[in-house]
Amino acid sequence: MKHVILHVDGMADHPRKELDGRTPFQTASTPHLDHLVQGGEIGLLAAVPENVRQGSGLTGTTFLGYDPKKYYPGPGPFEAASLGIAIGEHDVVYRCTMVTLRADVQSGGKGGLNEIKKLGPHVVMDDATAGLISTEEARELIEAINEQLGSEMIQFYPGLGHRHLMVWVDGKSRAVCTDPQLSTGRSIVDALPVGDGSEILRKLMDASFQILRDHPLNEERLAAGQEPEMLDKEYLRLWINRHCKPYEEPIPPIPGEVLAELSARYVRVCEALTGEKLALRARLEEAQRTAIMAREYVMATETKLDVIEAALQVLDQRTRQESLSRL
Repeated sequence: MKHVILHVDGMADHPRKELDGRTPFQTASTPHLDHLVQGGEIGLLAAVPENVRQGSGLTGTTFLGYDPKKYYPGPGPFEAASLGIAIGEHDVVYRCTMVTLRADVQSGGKGGLNEIKKLGPHVVMDDATAGLISTEEARELIEAINEQLGSEMIQFYPGLGHRHLMVWVDGKSRAVCTDPQLSTGRSIVDALPVGDGSEILRKLMDASFQILRDHPLNEERLAAGQEPEMLDKEYLRLWINRHCKPYEEPIPPIPGEVLAELSARYVRVCEALTGEKLALRARLEEAQRTAIMAREYVMATETKLDVIEAALQVLDQRTRQESLSRL
């Protein structure tokens, strides 16, 4: 018998003051999920053991009935298996994530990235997906790294998009690494590897930085001044990470133009998938224009008017409900 496990990572969210103590999930309209629940069973499951670093891969391992402390060393080996990469019993697989960095002028990065020789507190994580780099471009960059840094002990393998792999033959597995997404908009100093084996990893990261910074492909991308458009939640997540520490601090009010742009992006996704124009596109575009005008007005007059409220004035309650139900 075959089973389908639908793991909606992060859907629960946290109680929000603006929702009277409810979570966004509790507030949302979920007719299809309600229908599934009516024919199923409801319960609570502590999927992740205590004192274990959480993650969707670890949770999935638990769902399948395996002890994550024993069978989940990290995402690397699973991704290696999916790519058909042969791994030895004592080999260690690290995920290599391509990111976009920028120099932090306030911390000593006055000369820009061209003057940086070693990754540290003067470097900021600008984008944890390298602008959603294409697989083709990323493959060229990973192959350049492997050509210069690869050896009998270290090999780099291209994956998909911004996620790739490094295999360390008979390597050290106790180095602690941090998901780049948790450092977006902040210095990378606290996200650099620590622990046994981290010195080797840091040297490889420093060398990779020099290779990628001067690679012709990256020079072309920089000269073009364009990055692939993000048509998913990444757009909003990056905005939040630039304005707070989402797992430690309350999320600040999101400007109306950001919400309108997010809605417009999902509209474009829907239109691309269906091949049809949505009737609410014109309303969303008008809301976006009005939100920008409202923000400019607030900044010009230095009033305490909440920008998000000003933006939402252009949409009546019926239009907002229609937008949410369609998206």
